[in-house]
Amino acid sequence: MNKRVVGLGLAGIGGGLIFYGLKAADALGSRFTELWTGRPSDEALAFLIGGAALVVVGLGVALRGGAKKG
Repeated sequence: MNKRVVGLGLAGIGGGLIFYGLKAADALGSRFTELWTGRPSDEALAFLIGGAALVVVGLGVALRGGAKKG
């Protein structure tokens, strides 16, 4: 399979995780956690950090995957 397709797929999944993390951060439970601790819930942070990492890795694979060898 083409590495660019895999990389773009990973970046797309990462974007979805970021979107889901933003929705989780706006949830009522996360708001209460943020009220007491000053930061969003651990679940929301995990989705945001994991999504950002997948976007970076996916774009890296997509950009390097299309390079011709030799």
